[in-house]
Amino acid sequence: MRNSSPSGLMRTDPRQKPPNMLYSTHQAIIQSLQTADSPLKIAITGDRHIGKTTALMAIYRLCKQQHLDICGFVEKAIFKNDQRIGYDFIDPETDETCVVARKVNISEIGENADVSRTMGYRFYDGAWVWAETRIRQSESHSIVIVDELGCLEAQNLGLMPALCESLQLHPRHLIAAVRGDALHDIEAHLGLFDIVVSV
Repeated sequence: MRNSSPSGLMRTDPRQKPPNMLYSTHQAIIQSLQTADSPLKIAITGDRHIGKTTALMAIYRLCKQQHLDICGFVEKAIFKNDQRIGYDFIDPETDETCVVARKVNISEIGENADVSRTMGYRFYDGAWVWAETRIRQSESHSIVIVDELGCLEAQNLGLMPALCESLQLHPRHLIAAVRGDALHDIEAHLGLFDIVVSV
């Protein structure tokens, strides 16, 4: 059943709950992972810059505390002089990072640029290779975390092709940070999420 799990976890909005309830939601996700009979797809969803990565990392740490077999990557915002200038992928297990995107003036990007242009950011092709490698490495684990599925993945670009192929060939639990405005389009490619938690 969509948006439910063996523990009865349903779509939530932690902004309407005290902080200890958010912790309870994370614990319920862990319990769902431990008791599921088949791989679950879990979305941590919300608007831009609202705390999806923070929630994802809290769940990652709880999984590690429970000795669950988890790996993957998260996206970290990069700031300079208190201004967001880009994003890096980070492997929370090794702290290895890879540049994903940097803010640029669109006029600075020539027509023959070897990077994608989206929302004023230059996305680096090497980041997709780095992330796809982490997705492939997760095939021997029972849980993969992926941050963030957004407008590129909604168009079946970015991480989506590798993620869909990998999950199809090697079914396992997925916990993903998902942009709220892209959720339905992402589900059209990935399939419905079993649990959706709004932050």
